[in-house]
Amino acid sequence: MRVAIHNPHSEVTEADSAYCLRRVGLALRRFEQRIKGVIVRLKDENGPRGGVDKHCLLVIAIAGVGELVIDSAHSEIRAAIDVASSRAKQSVARRLGRRHKRSPLRAVR
Repeated sequence: MRVAIHNPHSEVTEADSAYCLRRVGLALRRFEQRIKGVIVRLKDENGPRGGVDKHCLLVIAIAGVGELVIDSAHSEIRAAIDVASSRAKQSVARRLGRRHKRSPLRAVR
């Protein structure tokens, strides 16, 4: 599973980027055979001013399913990463679980 981090204005430190790689990798490890890749966008909207302006956006490409987009905002970048990773794990499990439940029911006669 490839995880690419995009940090367009480099407001986020290398340590936070490494934390993100580790956290996303651990959250989605169970699904790595089905996930083609993950794009992570880390962004600090207001710079050093503070507030709930740190965003973590995950775009997860799942084989045979499509893309799943998870967005999280928090006042701390690592908290935004944690929330997005947890949501991603739940959403991928739900999306892959639905594929198995969609088989049509046959009438018993």
